[in-house]
Amino acid sequence: MTKISNTMARQRNLDSAELFYSAAIKGDWSTVATLLHPEFHIVEAQGLPFNGTYKGLEGLQTLGKQVFTHFQHFSVEPLSFTSNEDSVAVLISAKGIGKKTAEPFETLICEWLEFKAEKIVLLRPFYWDTLLINTV
Repeated sequence: MTKISNTMARQRNLDSAELFYSAAIKGDWSTVATLLHPEFHIVEAQGLPFNGTYKGLEGLQTLGKQVFTHFQHFSVEPLSFTSNEDSVAVLISAKGIGKKTAEPFETLICEWLEFKAEKIVLLRPFYWDTLLINTV
């Protein structure tokens, strides 16, 4: 890949990731669907209450419902995006109230997005404080 095409791929991935988060936060599923590769999947770590692999747009929506069974007033805000020619890392602030404890919480998540054929094929979240996620 030439330096110019590498830079273009990085920018394309960055633009797609920013649009993905903007649309998902708004619930604009038709826009989200245009950004997903047919093999899109999310892999949540085994130590989380909503662990597992979620496939496609339906999987993304199912995961959202799972998250809301554990938290109230859950919200995310992307803080920064870093890209290369085939992936994007997104640092996210997550806030909510735990349903177990009724305690408010705030934590950081880094989500790793991989691209295939110019579409998001993998989303893998890394939680800063998994103990908090499991206990709140």
